[in-house]
Order: sequence, then structure tokens, then C-alpha cells
Amino acid sequence: MLFSSVAVAFARERMDEATALIQAQTDSGAVTAASLHVSQGKQIFQRAFGAAKTPGAVFLLASISKPMTASAVMLLCDRKQVSLDDPVQKFIPEFRGGEKDRVLVRHLLTHTSGLPDMLP
Repeated sequence: MLFSSVAVAFARERMDEATALIQAQTDSGAVTAASLHVSQGKQIFQRAFGAAKTPGAVFLLASISKPMTASAVMLLCDRKQVSLDDPVQKFIPEFRGGEKDRVLVRHLLTHTSGLPDMLP
């Protein structure tokens, strides 16, 4: 029982440290928006900072997500769960209309899909 009390106090202290660090960055303007979500077992701690109105706020990650996404797709290709010649619609049925019907996974990975940077 004592161990679990110490563990809870330690976890709370760590969450307070993380919260203070992120709050300082958003207060200073170094970070515009942030969301913290930590789960351990059934316990969940979440908080939004700055321009993020809720912990579930959506962020545009832009270029930082490209290497991670490409690595994940290639891993799925190695496992034969995805083919570079699969149409994107196979995985995102809503990706339809115009030239989108002809876009393959390989086009997204090689930046040859012909899609604009920002979709309307």
C-alpha cells in the first residue's frame, strides 16, 4: 500500500513537471499549441496548452511526419500488407474525385501525386 502511494505521488510530480515545462513554453510564445496525453493502465492524464483548446486538438505536422510515415508504409510493404501500387482509396475510401482516383501509395511517398500542398 505504501509503495502504491509513493508511486502515485511520484507520477503526479512527474505530470506537474511536464505540465509546468509545456506551460512555460506556450506562455513564452516559443510553442503556439501543445497537448499532453499520458496513460498508464486505466489512469489517463491529459491537458491542452496555448492555442490547443482541447487535449484532442488536431495539429498539422507538415514535413516532420514524412520520415515516420514513409518508414511505417515501407514496413507494411515488407509485410505484404500494403503495396506501393495500391490506390490510396483502398485505405482512405473518402479520398475520391478528380485525379485522386488515380493516386497510388507510391505517388504519395515520392511526392508525384500531383496534389496541391493544401487541399480545400
